[in-house]
Amino acid sequence: MAGRYYFHLVDSENVIRDDLGAVAMDLAAAHKAASEIIREFRVENASCYWEWSEWKLVVTDDTDAFALVLPLDS
Repeated sequence: MAGRYYFHLVDSENVIRDDLGAVAMDLAAAHKAASEIIREFRVENASCYWEWSEWKLVVTDDTDAFALVLPLDS
């Protein structure tokens, strides 16, 4: 069953919340979307990528429960 997932950028002091989210068929599809978000982020921010080395992409479901945590630097 499809659900809405939210992709938040988080470090030890800041949270950039995704208030729109995206519909994904399951957690595997949300993981694939999160991986693509990170790839695009790396391309768009290649010149200052080191500034984001401590950040993570935190994926939550529509109940705001944690589903995935992916570091931006791996």
